[in-house]
Amino acid sequence: AGEAPAAPSAPPLGVGLGGGGALPSQAARLYNPYEGLSGGVDAARLGSVRLPAQPEYLFVEEATVHRRSWSEQLQFCTGAGWLAGSALGGTVGLLGLGPQAGPQQPAAAAAAQAGKLRVNALLNRTLSHGRGFGNALGTIGLMYAGLDSTLHWASSERLSDTANSVSAAALTGALFRSASGPVSMAVGAAVGGGLACLALFGSQGLKQASR
Repeated sequence: AGEAPAAPSAPPLGVGLGGGGALPSQAARLYNPYEGLSGGVDAARLGSVRLPAQPEYLFVEEATVHRRSWSEQLQFCTGAGWLAGSALGGTVGLLGLGPQAGPQQPAAAAAAQAGKLRVNALLNRTLSHGRGFGNALGTIGLMYAGLDSTLHWASSERLSDTANSVSAAALTGALFRSASGPVSMAVGAAVGGGLACLALFGSQGLKQASR
């Protein structure tokens, strides 16, 4: 009697599945999209990469805006003024450069004070000066932000940013010192305009130096 025919063996991996009769070791190779990128970036080619000098925007409307809105200006100037004033006042109080509160004690009595009392007096003086300076500069920042936005709106953007900032700073100084008379107003306007000019020139210098 003849032997029964052997059952057909399973085809190797890839046969009949688009593998073209490939061997099992060559049939199912995974695709690696990052193949060939493990060598790193050639430093010699970095010089050909041109970085934009100005920010790039997705929409044209964003590129036409060159200044903060009135609410952003208000928050930034008020917060920056309060923080700067608090830091300055705290430093003045910490170093003992400001006016001392209360009657002055002789040196012998001051030396006899306990350490906790000295620390308490130092903290009180630091917080007192920091609060006063912070409130004053925060108020100045609030006034400057309001006047700057008002001038920008009233001039219908005909004034340049430099003229707008200097004018707003001068008006802020005059308004802040208005309770002390016209002479003090003139001094405040001169100080405010001068500080604005120094800030603008310093900003331009830093931009040119960073290029």
